[in-house]
Amino acid sequence: MWQHILAFVLCLVIHAPAQAVCEATPGGDGSGTVAGTPGPLLYFQPTASRNAGTTNIPVTSAAGLSPGDMLLVIQMQGATIDSRNNQRYGDGVNAQPASGWQNNANFTAGRYEYAVVDSIVGNQINLVSPLANNYVRYVRPNTTTAQGQRRYQVIRVPQYTNLSLTGDVTAPPWNGETGGVLPLDVAGDLNFNGYTISMSGRGFRGGGTRVLGGQGGGSNNDYRNLATNNYHSSKGEGIAGTPRYVADQLSNALINLGNEGYPNGSHGMGAPGNAGGGGTDGNPNNNDQNSGGGGGGNGGDGGRGGNTWSSNLARGGYGGKAFPASVDRIVMGGGGGGASQNNAGNPAHGGAGGGIVLVRAGRLVGAGVIDVNGADGQTPANDGGGGGGAGGSVIVTANQQIGSITINALGGNGGNAHVGGVPHGPGGGGGGGVVFSNPEISPTVNIAQGASGYTVNPGTYFGASPSGGNTGSEVPNADPDTIVGADSGADCIPASLSILKSVDQATANPGDILTYTITVTNVGLGKAHNVYLVDALGGFTDFVPDSFGPGQHFLFSDSVANPSGLSLGTLQYSENGGTTYQAIPGSAGWETRMTHWRIDMSGIMNRDGQFTIQYQQQVD
Repeated sequence: MWQHILAFVLCLVIHAPAQAVCEATPGGDGSGTVAGTPGPLLYFQPTASRNAGTTNIPVTSAAGLSPGDMLLVIQMQGATIDSRNNQRYGDGVNAQPASGWQNNANFTAGRYEYAVVDSIVGNQINLVSPLANNYVRYVRPNTTTAQGQRRYQVIRVPQYTNLSLTGDVTAPPWNGETGGVLPLDVAGDLNFNGYTISMSGRGFRGGGTRVLGGQGGGSNNDYRNLATNNYHSSKGEGIAGTPRYVADQLSNALINLGNEGYPNGSHGMGAPGNAGGGGTDGNPNNNDQNSGGGGGGNGGDGGRGGNTWSSNLARGGYGGKAFPASVDRIVMGGGGGGASQNNAGNPAHGGAGGGIVLVRAGRLVGAGVIDVNGADGQTPANDGGGGGGAGGSVIVTANQQIGSITINALGGNGGNAHVGGVPHGPGGGGGGGVVFSNPEISPTVNIAQGASGYTVNPGTYFGASPSGGNTGSEVPNADPDTIVGADSGADCIPASLSILKSVDQATANPGDILTYTITVTNVGLGKAHNVYLVDALGGFTDFVPDSFGPGQHFLFSDSVANPSGLSLGTLQYSENGGTTYQAIPGSAGWETRMTHWRIDMSGIMNRDGQFTIQYQQQVD
């Protein structure tokens, strides 16, 4: 008797893991191309602090925001320092180096989370879910407290379906309120097309140097002093505050902010937080014995600036301290300190630190580069050299990488000092940056420190750290699930499974054994979670156990070209038409009562992943 064999297969996919927070609009900005600054990238300045549990943030203007927009809320500055005028400066420890911060409840810099806009009322952003962290905005009321300036910002994160770079991409530098951070969320493919995403030299600003003639009242052992005095030079900017004088990252112009953003002053060799210290002059009365600025810190410490001219005193700015970064807490590279200067010419500003790049994508495609290098300290015609800025921070998470990605978070070099003349203090090198990536991708990472400058001849460091700053930090197996707040579009956009079932015979005789093959392909943009298959046995057939060896009732084969990321999980069968299921036992006989089988796959199915499952039935 000949008969047609008819069967069907069902597959259920839960597109996001149980813990996913899919409150935003994955791909809400569509698919597109970008060169320069992405249009959907917007920055907002908060006007008040907010505690964890709060569901709104007041800003100067909320123009451009809509419900469903993804936001990045990040504390840019937040650390207290010991501001005594001795080697306790910074961390409060009575020992060299005089750098760092105090590890207390006020140390909040670097905390961030992804949030989602629920509504806009005037200039207040209402959030879908409460904030997980405290965020503080603080303007110092005087110059004696331990608190420096504290700032956080809110950024609208572009949410693309697919994004293709048609030129190099960047974003505005940090201006003391906003900028310095470039986030991208791409649910599907981020195609670099050979271009670069760069936030190099757009982080914390370097200390701004002025030509000063000196005055009485200063000491050649000052760790800090007021910027209104005509001696020493400016500290860099960092997590603990902002000096009165900074150098613009793009034009290198001197900026006078009009107030001290560090307690007890912003000049002198002490290094606040991750910022480099300014050069303390060996002769404050005339400000003519110039020392170098210290390098900024981030993944590694910055290097110390070189000694004073003539008196050869170790008064160069200390290097900024390395930041204890984690995948849920990062900062920009610290700015380098300025060098003391009394002669006209090119100003010996410190170099700016590198900014922050945050990329969450389904796939990274093509060859590309992400740069967050620190800027070099400035080299004057005479006098000391500025400290180099530290490398910035990068977090890249993706489900897959197709192509080659290079990430550079290099420290900036210190400025040289009076090359070919008599020794002056060169600038210290900036520390290397910080790079986090998840195990699914394998970028090439460069996190070397910046070199110290030299004086007179190459290799003459004159008290500057011979090795420059310290190397940065790389974590190649970061867990993106520890990132706080709304999940990425890649984790939330639906998967789509294509299912093909075939049999090796269209018709068969009683006693024939038929081999069925089920091919499953993920043709959607997202990964597929909790994949399981259910199949009903064809009429007039019985399931054949142990078809592929003892206890091997099914044969699973993964694609070599496009691995699925799955394996066989729990095997179950039903005796009542699929109403209930039970585990397949080790003893024989169960298969004679079988009407349906079910396989719960183990793992998460990759985009474009493919696998096959084979099993056999015998015709009655």
